[in-house]
Amino acid sequence: MDLRAQFSHHFPGRIELGNGTVSKVGEILKDAGVRRALLVTDPGVIEAGLAGKVRGALDGAGIEYAVYSDVRSNPTEENVQGALAAYRDNKCDCLVGLGGGSSIDVAKAVRVMASHPGRLEDYYAAYGGIERITPDMPYIAAIPTTSGTGSEVSPASLITNVHKKTKLALFSFYLYPNLAIIDPEMTLTCPPALTAATGMDALVHNIEAFVAKGNDPLGEATAAWGIRYVGESLRQAVSDGSNLEARTKMAYGSYLGGLAPDFNLLGIAHSLSHQISAIYDTPHGVGNAVMIPHAMRFNMASPTAKAKLRWVALFMGEDVSRLSEDDAAEAAVDAVVRLSRDIGIPRGLADLGVERSKFRLLAEMAMKDVCTSTNPCEADPEKLVGVLEAAY
Repeated sequence: MDLRAQFSHHFPGRIELGNGTVSKVGEILKDAGVRRALLVTDPGVIEAGLAGKVRGALDGAGIEYAVYSDVRSNPTEENVQGALAAYRDNKCDCLVGLGGGSSIDVAKAVRVMASHPGRLEDYYAAYGGIERITPDMPYIAAIPTTSGTGSEVSPASLITNVHKKTKLALFSFYLYPNLAIIDPEMTLTCPPALTAATGMDALVHNIEAFVAKGNDPLGEATAAWGIRYVGESLRQAVSDGSNLEARTKMAYGSYLGGLAPDFNLLGIAHSLSHQISAIYDTPHGVGNAVMIPHAMRFNMASPTAKAKLRWVALFMGEDVSRLSEDDAAEAAVDAVVRLSRDIGIPRGLADLGVERSKFRLLAEMAMKDVCTSTNPCEADPEKLVGVLEAAY
């Protein structure tokens, strides 16, 4: 323990967690003084009938609403502009992000642009935007329909510029949603492949937050339980989507995986996956799942990270009582790989269509990603190319 360390904690807004809690959204918004909301979502959520549950709750409370439902799986700046136009055209005073992290991230970005001047890129963290985001923004509620990104309790929004093939982050403690409604019943219709991809995203959030440089004790405790919940339940959630106990544990694991990086941040599995999804439109959770075993092995060079990986193995249900520290860390990697194989995650970057000729570009782009700066082992482009080669 570093006796010189200091930590600063910023907690999100109101959180309603539990089965059936989506029914509360209308009355909560009414109490907050909302008159007209923009529901930001995607076509899959509409087809699954989940938007109807939210509409019913809004109707019951007398809240008027408009709908923007064109969000892509990797949300784009065009999505933000389209939703912003809908927000303004319909004279809305509130945003409701309904869906996976993509819809919630778009709603957060609209929240910024509806109340701040200039262009979206002015507010990206990489361009100095953190200091430009002020607290005077519209009310926002986030309702996840997947268990993955934890965006409903995160102060970040990731948006892709499809023309520059880059994925950039808005980040501010003012971006925490005012309301997060985490209702496991809203995830029951999530298809197996999407359950697998988003579930691995939640696992990677928790693992990287647990071993990241931050060492914040609250972040570590949060991530530890997140790893355990996902490790115990993801296989069941994929094989039987109607298993409400598994869905509930996954909702908890995703929620904790959204909180944990707020304390400790993340690592190179995320920074590399961000670039892969920007260039190849790969689902973020799949990219994370492919990269995380190799990021874990890379981080074994750090004695602190290696010791933490022993705990990751334990949280994943492995018996490490008779293993050396090296073997226990390998057991953690093996447990993650087995889980990925069991739920149908692609084995490597070649399966995702990633070209080796792009490795250097991906590595150089990842070096500019904030997640690389908090990885427990120092990285450089050559080392990241090596990680990509191992993942190929």
